[in-house]
Amino acid sequence: MAGKFVEALFLVQGKVQGVSYREHCHNLAVKHGVAGYAKNSADGSVEILACSTPERVDAFANSLRTTRPIAARVDIVTEMSRKACTAPGQGFQRL
Repeated sequence: MAGKFVEALFLVQGKVQGVSYREHCHNLAVKHGVAGYAKNSADGSVEILACSTPERVDAFANSLRTTRPIAARVDIVTEMSRKACTAPGQGFQRL
């Protein structure tokens, strides 16, 4: 799978809304070269779609699990799905 592109969907639970968590995700995505989005969900979680090489998506996911804004509390980061894709889109959106 190395060298091909993947799209992974994550769900982050905890105190992740109203604490600049989506901005944090954007900064991590830029750092790791990942395209996609982060958006608030009605249940208080944040949904994140990450698209890039498997290695970059894995590094991004590790950062989601190990870093956070000071006011946030991350209880769990769940990878909901992962699939191959033809190529990542452009940029990372905060929705």
